[in-house]
Amino acid sequence: MLEILLSIYAILALLLATITDFKNREILDSISFTLLAISSITVIIYSIILKDFNITLTTLKVFFPLLFLSLILYFTRQWGGGDTKLLIALSIPLAFPLIKFDLTLSSPIDFITNLAVVGALYGTFFAIIKTIRHPKEFIKNAKELTKGKKPTILISILISLLLFILGYLLKSQFTTALLYASAIFILITPMLFIIFKSVEKFSMIKTIPVNKLTPGDWIIDKNIKSKFKISELGIEPEQILKLKKSKTKSILIKEGLPFAPIFLLAYLITIFNGNLVLNILKLIF
Repeated sequence: MLEILLSIYAILALLLATITDFKNREILDSISFTLLAISSITVIIYSIILKDFNITLTTLKVFFPLLFLSLILYFTRQWGGGDTKLLIALSIPLAFPLIKFDLTLSSPIDFITNLAVVGALYGTFFAIIKTIRHPKEFIKNAKELTKGKKPTILISILISLLLFILGYLLKSQFTTALLYASAIFILITPMLFIIFKSVEKFSMIKTIPVNKLTPGDWIIDKNIKSKFKISELGIEPEQILKLKKSKTKSILIKEGLPFAPIFLLAYLITIFNGNLVLNILKLIF
């Protein structure tokens, strides 16, 4: 029953986050805080009723690693504060998987794996559409980015080949699947980086009116950042107010993709299918 309740909380929160992210390009803090609070209270109540504090211990074992991972992704600017808080809030439902699968690593790791795969597919689809519409800009940016990345691409290819060979030689199905998944990830990461960065330069850096700014927006204009002491992590509400009071009418920002739908899809895959990569590899091999 605990697993069902937590899964319902998570799905409802992710649906709301998806709606607000598409509508306003923002995941409301209230959604993440509410999910975290309700999930925590539910776990504590169950621990008390059943007199089993291993339930709380299980929660903490998942909460702190995902908290650490979320902060790393936030401070390295892989995503914004809304995504960070949402992942932290999801840590409690992920501690109690709805269905136990045979081929799985653990629910949180399966979710992160699925999130990476769905995110890559989502980003690739977006990049393809933008590239078709702006082929000249894409080719120009890709050439510039590839210049300093050839050694990295070569190393990733060699490491991937070694992992594929090692996976082929090993007899353990689980280990082989894991090595193949790692090889694919290492192989495509540099290429995806070049593709996404190329598209980002001509389609995600935009000039918007100051009154359209939202907390967490990444400001590109170095002079504005210096003048208003705006962090690399994004603009804060009080800084937006100062900008509105100044004579600045428009500002250059880097716009991210709505990420809440990716969270929703990755979570649904995790609770109803387990680890997407391992299951696909199982079917193939």
